[in-house]
Amino acid sequence: LNKSSVNNIVDIVQNKILDWAILLEQNGIHGEGMKFTLDEVDNAKNPSIIYYTNNFYSSVDNTQIQQGTDDSDQISII
Repeated sequence: LNKSSVNNIVDIVQNKILDWAILLEQNGIHGEGMKFTLDEVDNAKNPSIIYYTNNFYSSVDNTQIQQGTDDSDQISII
């Protein structure tokens, strides 16, 4: 890996952590001094905080992705 590739990876990770921290804050989870109140812990268990990451390392031809649904079907017509 060259230096710019490593720097790019670091930037992506930092941005994902920042996005996650902002999402937690928006949901009332602040964690003062690395400790969380019981209310913050309960808020963190709320299923509305869902964070998905998809990584593709190969060809993704004729691929379908479906997330966050219950009892649903996907039909591929080629």
